[in-house]
Amino acid sequence: MYWQRIHIAIGTRVQPFAFATQVVIERSWRTLGDTCKLTLPRDTKVRGGVSLKDVFRRGDAVRVQMGYNRELREEFTGFVAHAPKTHN
Repeated sequence: MYWQRIHIAIGTRVQPFAFATQVVIERSWRTLGDTCKLTLPRDTKVRGGVSLKDVFRRGDAVRVQMGYNRELREEFTGFVAHAPKTHN
């Protein structure tokens, strides 16, 4: 049986995490680079009860690895272009 795995590292202020609601990676010669849109659960908190929207900043390094079981492949590396949206 195969188990899907994901490993997401963003910046240095939080530990890497292994969950996402949605990950969309687009590779195109038209955009002159890859893009990755991460959707995380709305009320996700990091240690100390801090909201993710208060931790991620534009320019933070991003690395996304995905795969099955313990075999992860690097699917995206880049930087945060837009800060997380605030939901009211």
